[in-house]
Amino acid sequence: MRGSRPKKPAGKTVVESPAKRHRKRERKSKSASKGQPKVVTPMTATPTPSNNPMTAPRVRACKLIEVPIVSPELETLPRYSRYAQEKFLMPVAIPGQTDLGINTLGSNLNKKSGTRESVVREGIRARYNSTIERPIRTVTRFSRRPIIVVPQAMSSLITLHNAKELLEQLHFVQPEMQRPLGTLRPEEVAIEREFSDGKLKKYRIIDNVSKLCPDEWQRVIAVFALGPHWQFKGWPWHGDAAVIFHKVCAFHLYYKDVGVHKDLLNMEINSLEISKNEPHTHSSILMQFWATLDKYVRTQGQFSFLVKERVYFPE
Repeated sequence: MRGSRPKKPAGKTVVESPAKRHRKRERKSKSASKGQPKVVTPMTATPTPSNNPMTAPRVRACKLIEVPIVSPELETLPRYSRYAQEKFLMPVAIPGQTDLGINTLGSNLNKKSGTRESVVREGIRARYNSTIERPIRTVTRFSRRPIIVVPQAMSSLITLHNAKELLEQLHFVQPEMQRPLGTLRPEEVAIEREFSDGKLKKYRIIDNVSKLCPDEWQRVIAVFALGPHWQFKGWPWHGDAAVIFHKVCAFHLYYKDVGVHKDLLNMEINSLEISKNEPHTHSSILMQFWATLDKYVRTQGQFSFLVKERVYFPE
């Protein structure tokens, strides 16, 4: 019969060609896509025109995502303000306080009562409180050295600036030559004196007696008088020069061509005359000062304790 296909012989397997299998797959894919809506796939790239479909570039399709537009009035994110930084500390800080609530005087030790740490801590606190409540005795210390007082006035031939050169080295130097420019006046000077047996004894040279305690006043053995009686203001015995010269060995150092000061005439004082043109005589005059002072300390009973303490004369 014309137009009828020949029947397949029974028991034989028909092998389909590759072209026929390809056409079947295309029909199945078309029938499956008939019930689905079409998706618009925009072109992400412009394909290059080509007549050969095998060499044409493939274009990937992507779905469009709709992003809602929010007006500025609906934004809830906080904006930055350099005047509102304190609000970030509020969750950490204690309400009503400006700090973070950290006790810098605290301790991380175990504060449970009965522990070894608490017992030691309480003992230290009790000992500290006892030292506070207990009155503290102040012990005033003073030097046991003999004291020689010199004038403060720069017009005097002996001051703190040249006392060491004059009394220790027995060499007379004018005070203005011994005082460098811009230097401050020292509070006191310590000198050493060598005795005949080779032992050294120290003396204190001061020009301000306002800081002396009663025990130190007993060790004032000599004073260099300038002349005017205002020099003895602040001294005991009401600052009377006549009484002071009976209690202390007094000396007056002056130039030979000037003479003794008028306020010191007819007073019990030891004169030391210095000649400007005869410097070779200065040493013998200053040695006369030490000889007179040693004799005075030996004969005066108020200075006998210096000999007993062995702070003035050697053994």
